Amino acid sequence: MEHSYANFRIEILRLHPELVAHECGSLESLEKLCAEFHGIGPNEEGRLRRFNIRFCSLVKRLQRSPVLVTNRNACTRYLSTMDFVFNRRICRAVEEREISLVLLQQLSIDVQTSDGSAWRRDDTIALQDLVQVTKVVARTDVSYLQSDGTDGAQGEISPRNHSSIHGIQNDEKPRDLARSRGIQTDTVESFTQTPARGADALTEDHAI
Repeated sequence: MEHSYANFRIEILRLHPELVAHECGSLESLEKLCAEFHGIGPNEEGRLRRFNIRFCSLVKRLQRSPVLVTNRNACTRYLSTMDFVFNRRICRAVEEREISLVLLQQLSIDVQTSDGSAWRRDDTIALQDLVQVTKVVARTDVSYLQSDGTDGAQGEISPRNHSSIHGIQNDEKPRDLARSRGIQTDTVESFTQTPARGADALTEDHAI
């Protein structure tokens, strides 16, 4: 065997597999992190910022080969850490973001994801984009009622924040803008069709 650092490292990890979890992170550490920050609300800017940094850093390590967590699973875990009403507001923003991207595509405007690849309607939102949407939702000054389990207008985002989330320089909401252009949006999946769905909608409706 050729003597090199790479081969030495492989041999050490083979003899001491517990070092892999220390170096690359583990699903257990991800679960502990989510449990530590569980129930984050929109008014906890500092706590949300700390969670975002630690969560994204750990997920990045877990997505190295061998991959221990997928983007879809990471997004689900991320959303499940937020409190219920904040979770619903984020899901509503993600839904409207998707409608906006469909609208842009139908207007023959190229749409790219955060990594520069072409956006596809069936794609799950990238964790990096979900974090950015969450930051915008947390900064909104719109008051919202605590959910009582009924459908309503909860989770609406103020018009001035639409462009930050959706990339559309227009004060109209995405659905209204789409209708005004005669573009069909009825087939766009909702992330918040029922109050109980929450983060699970990411895994139920959208393939990775």
